[in-house]
Amino acid sequence: MPTPIYGGPDGEFHTGIELLKRTQDDSWGFLIGYEDRLVLSSPAGEERLYVEVPEHELPAGIHEENGVVVDERIV
Repeated sequence: MPTPIYGGPDGEFHTGIELLKRTQDDSWGFLIGYEDRLVLSSPAGEERLYVEVPEHELPAGIHEENGVVVDERIV
């Protein structure tokens, strides 16, 4: 299970998966890259959250391709 991290304007702690699920739904941020972790930025782009999430736990539509996370949910 990913370590809970601070993940949103509600001030609550969320796991990486919860944060990812809220990323597009609630405009908490955007998936912008992948190093050993997912990289999320806030909607205004001023903050980055590094979230450790094993690839097999990613929500449908997100996968790693040549070292970059591809989010097929973004149209």
